[in-house]
Amino acid sequence: MMTKTFLYMDQLTCRNKQNEIDAYSNWIECRLFPSIDSWDSEQKRTEHEINERNERKNFSEWHDPLDEFEEIITQTLQVAEVNSYMIGVSISGLYHLWEKQIIDHLIHELKHDWVIPEKHLMKTWNEINYIFKSYSTNLSQMSFYKNLEELRLVSNTIKHGNGSSYRQLVGIKADIVKPYNKSNNQPIIGGNHSLIRVDLFPRIDHYMKYKQAVLDFWNFDIWHSQGERLPFDNWPEKKKR
Repeated sequence: MMTKTFLYMDQLTCRNKQNEIDAYSNWIECRLFPSIDSWDSEQKRTEHEINERNERKNFSEWHDPLDEFEEIITQTLQVAEVNSYMIGVSISGLYHLWEKQIIDHLIHELKHDWVIPEKHLMKTWNEINYIFKSYSTNLSQMSFYKNLEELRLVSNTIKHGNGSSYRQLVGIKADIVKPYNKSNNQPIIGGNHSLIRVDLFPRIDHYMKYKQAVLDFWNFDIWHSQGERLPFDNWPEKKKR
């Protein structure tokens, strides 16, 4: 039965949430990502550093060129692994920022008229979707949903490694599970012994795609086009998972 209770996706809230995302992303994009270079650049930098070290310590006369090359590659791989991990952590942080935002907003909105039973206020992806469905809104039909859900799966994979979220990423053939291609211009690495602990290959362009998804979620024009006051319909029957 319809009531006067509604979930309000108002313009001020949307703008403030987008500003929070921009503040987070500005740090990532202006301070972290500029330190991440292409594979060739990382290899040249490593080679220069090793050559300088060998000259400084007078290793050049007896140092085996083959050993030196192997050292360059090993250290470049180590840098690539760190770069990959830092991009992954940035992506995971982006999801947790959005999750915090939407949970805070839902709690704020649901307290307007009546107290929601605690079981309907659990902090999970399924519960967030459940609450929106209760307010006549199916998030899965929204334009941002596909990339937002993929962001959630990537975040879970970065936290937990090989598991159901990673298997879902493989199942949907997400670009982020595809091995490194030098044309992507990012030094990345994956595998069981990497810092990420799974074959996940995050790049800066993945981060930018997921950033756009969370910004789109808080795009007031999208909510306004379907009616930003989302009316309460009924608690839908919850599916067992």
